[in-house]
Amino acid sequence: MSVVLLKGGHVVDPASKCDGVMDVLIEDGKIARVAETIEQPEECEVADVSGKHVMPGLVDMHVHFREPGHTHKEEIATGMRAALAGGVTTVVTMPNTDPVCDSAEIVQLQQDRARGLDMVHLYVVGALTRGEEGKEVAAIADMKEAGVVALSDDGRDVQDEGVLRACMVEAVKHDLPILPHCEDVTKFPEGHMNEGVVSSRLGHQGTPCAAESTSVEKHLRIAQETGARVHVAHVSCKDSLDTIHAYQEKGLPVTSETCPQYFTLTDEIVEQRGAYAKMYPPIRTERDKQGVIARLRDGTISVISTDHAPHALEEKETDFAAAAKGSTGLETSFAVGYTHLVLPGHLSLFALVEKMAVNPAAVLGLEAGSLRVGARADIAVFDLKKKWTVRVADFETRGANSVFERMELKGKVDRVFVEGVEKVRDGKIL
Repeated sequence: MSVVLLKGGHVVDPASKCDGVMDVLIEDGKIARVAETIEQPEECEVADVSGKHVMPGLVDMHVHFREPGHTHKEEIATGMRAALAGGVTTVVTMPNTDPVCDSAEIVQLQQDRARGLDMVHLYVVGALTRGEEGKEVAAIADMKEAGVVALSDDGRDVQDEGVLRACMVEAVKHDLPILPHCEDVTKFPEGHMNEGVVSSRLGHQGTPCAAESTSVEKHLRIAQETGARVHVAHVSCKDSLDTIHAYQEKGLPVTSETCPQYFTLTDEIVEQRGAYAKMYPPIRTERDKQGVIARLRDGTISVISTDHAPHALEEKETDFAAAAKGSTGLETSFAVGYTHLVLPGHLSLFALVEKMAVNPAAVLGLEAGSLRVGARADIAVFDLKKKWTVRVADFETRGANSVFERMELKGKVDRVFVEGVEKVRDGKIL
C-alpha cells in the first residue's frame, strides 16, 4: 500500500470548508485523512510542506491540446506537462482539432493517448455540429457513449438558430452541457482585436463587445426555451455578464467562465505586445476588465479557465492581421489569479481555489477539485511567497507564446500529486 503524509501545510479546500494548517494523509491514491496532527504511519513517505499551501489539483475546463492534427503547436504530452507545471491535475480539451472531434473515434483516440501518458486526468468536449460547420447536429449520442463531458463548437458560434435549437434539444436528451463560443458574425465582422479607441489608433479591424453580448442573449434565450444547460465560455465583456446575471436572476441555471487575460489586461496591451496579445475573444477595455472583476466577486462568473491556446512561433511573429489568436495559459493561470485577484483583495484565496478547482468540476460533474476523505488524491502544493517572472523559454508547453511574458507574479507550484503519485517536486516535473 502506498502511503504519503503531507505535514504542516496550509490546506485550502473549499469542497470540505477547510482553511487552516493541517496534515494530509494519502493512502492508495485517495485522501485518507485531513487533520491538525496525524501520526506518521509505518512505511510512510513524509513530505514537509510547512509554509506552503495545499490545495486540490486545479481543474481547467477549457484547453486546446491540438492533437490530432496540429501537433506543431501542441500535443497531449506537452500540454499535460504544462498542466503539471501550473498545478492543474484535470484538463478538458476542446474539439477544434483536425479532424474535428465530432465522432466517438476521435474522442477515443484522445482518451487512449492520455491514459498511455499517465500524467493528468483528461476529459473531452465533443463538437456540437459536424465539423464545427454549424449546419448539422453532430453524433452526440455516439460521443456521449464514448465519454464526452460537454459539447461545444469552440472557436465558432452556431449562427443558425434552428440548428442551435436542435443541438440544445439533443444535448438535453443526453444530459450534456453546452459550452458556447459566443460571437455573432452575421451582424458584426470578425476583427483582430477589440473595436474601440486603440483599434482605431492602430488601424486594426475591431470586433465590438456587441458581437459577444448579442450571441450570449441568443444562447440563453434558446436555453430557456429548451431546458439546455449552458456554460458560457471565455466571457470578455461587461455587457455579456450583465445579460448572464439577468438570466441567473430569472432562475436559468446558466454558468460562465472567464480567463486571466480578461481580468488582468486591457486592449492597450496590443500596443506593447502586438500579435502576442491577439486573443479570441479579444482583450477589451478597462470598463470590461472591471466588469469581469465585479462579476467574479458576485459569483456571476463561477469558473476561471485558461483557454490555453498554444501556437507555433511563426504563427505569432507575423503580420498582426494574419497572426493566430490566443495565448498559452496553463503555467501562469493560478499565479496570475493570485497576483491580480487575491493580493489586491478582489477575491479571497478560498474563492480563487473554488473557481479554479471546485466549480469547474461541479459544472461538468467530474471527480475532481476536492480534498475530502475518499476523494482522488489530486493535490497541488503552492509556495505563495515565491516571486517569479514569466519566461516562455522556461515553459513546458510547445506553444512559445504568452501574453504574460515578462510579467512579475507571485505564487509558484512546489509539488503536485495525481492519484497520490508525486509528479512534481520542488517545481520540477519528475
